[in-house]
Amino acid sequence: MADRYNTNPANAVLDAGGLYELAPGVRVSMPFRDSATGLRARMTADQNEAAAHRLGLRLPTRAEIDLLAARGNPWKALPTSAMVSAAGFDPKNEAQVNAYRDQNMSSKAWAELEDQYLDQRAGSLSPPYLEGKVWFRDSASSPPPGRGYLKGLWIPPMDAAGAHIPGHFVQAGAEPGSPGPHASNAQFDYLTLAIGVDGPPVGPPSTPSGPLWPIAAGASSSAPIIAGLSRTTILLLLLAGSVAAYAYAREQGWL
Repeated sequence: MADRYNTNPANAVLDAGGLYELAPGVRVSMPFRDSATGLRARMTADQNEAAAHRLGLRLPTRAEIDLLAARGNPWKALPTSAMVSAAGFDPKNEAQVNAYRDQNMSSKAWAELEDQYLDQRAGSLSPPYLEGKVWFRDSASSPPPGRGYLKGLWIPPMDAAGAHIPGHFVQAGAEPGSPGPHASNAQFDYLTLAIGVDGPPVGPPSTPSGPLWPIAAGASSSAPIIAGLSRTTILLLLLAGSVAAYAYAREQGWL
């Protein structure tokens, strides 16, 4: 398995810009940096909250993520078609492609690739905005102890091949108060970033939007596998929140 990249909360620092005004009396960071690597920090929910508290901050609320995403939410789904081919996997063998993805989701190499993309996009956006997906907290009891909530990966509304695809988050966050899919001490990957907020919580929590988590989690096929499907089927997968379908459609210039 590829080397896992998991930031020690003690190494989490603010980026060079510090804190940015999100709403009156509320300031937010851009993703924390890892002082040991210079990369954006990748942490579990517990680690993110510990790092935020050490910096005098808290986790964002669901509504605050909505405000950030409205200002921009760049992210890039991996692997690309070229990466799968270069790794020597059969692009039509879903089990092989899924294994390749699973081996690299939390790797430093993929974190570096995602950071390169986010750095390229940074010049066209004004902080604060949302990068990737981040941990959040609705209240002291939501998520429940031992659980973590994630939200992000916005796909803008689009019209393609005569179909209207509404804007939605690929990962929209669990229902308030529910256990959700993530343990608070286990999940971290190249797309999961860490931020902190200073000031009174902005709320009330928004209603989760977009596809339910099981749909997004099941959308694990890679772009090469997607390539074997019809254009109509790919568009239907887009409606279901498939990251791979979105990535392939972007590569083909359909979106």
